[in-house]
Amino acid sequence: FQPFLVTLGFRLTTPEGVFVYSGDSGPAESMHVLARDCDVLVHMCHYLSGTNYSPDFSHSCMGHLELAELARDAGVKNLVLTHITEQFDRPGLRERVVADISRIYGGNIFFGEDLMEIPLKGPQNDRLL
Repeated sequence: FQPFLVTLGFRLTTPEGVFVYSGDSGPAESMHVLARDCDVLVHMCHYLSGTNYSPDFSHSCMGHLELAELARDAGVKNLVLTHITEQFDRPGLRERVVADISRIYGGNIFFGEDLMEIPLKGPQNDRLL
């Protein structure tokens, strides 16, 4: 366990739109400010809410429901879940996660994949898995 880590996030504003990336981060008001009204937010979703491995994770990681609240409150258009654990590979679990998040957050939901491309502007796919 590392007692202190600095987490960095980035906001890139372009003529095509706004892209926000968060390193591993737990709930933080600064992330709400950084992600405000962005077109794409890439954020870790390390575990299912309520199944964190230890209380130490709560300050440095987010579950799926906490991330849904962040995306809703910040007005994010497209949410990309990344840095997920193997528990998300169980049959039907990704569909459950999308359904759970959709009850809180009304934007598009993606599971990040290597070399994935998501346009900042233009046609968007609804609730991609």
